[in-house]
Amino acid sequence: RDSGAIQKGADFIQAYMLGFEVQDAVALLRLEDLYVDSFEIKDVKTLHGDHLSRAIGRIAGQDGKTRFAIENATRTRIV
Repeated sequence: RDSGAIQKGADFIQAYMLGFEVQDAVALLRLEDLYVDSFEIKDVKTLHGDHLSRAIGRIAGQDGKTRFAIENATRTRIV
């Protein structure tokens, strides 16, 4: 039981350090079926300079519309 609480605390800190909003990080403490997973775009595809910025921009979309659509469809948060 204590190791679970320690893990939840570590997940909260990791989420906050990755840039998640506090309310999303707190949800990790309250809900059992949430976890943090992260990756770099460079891990998926080798990109440099303007190509990397363009890829990030495509994920975000104009005014964040694409990002919000992805988050809602997959029940995730993107930072």
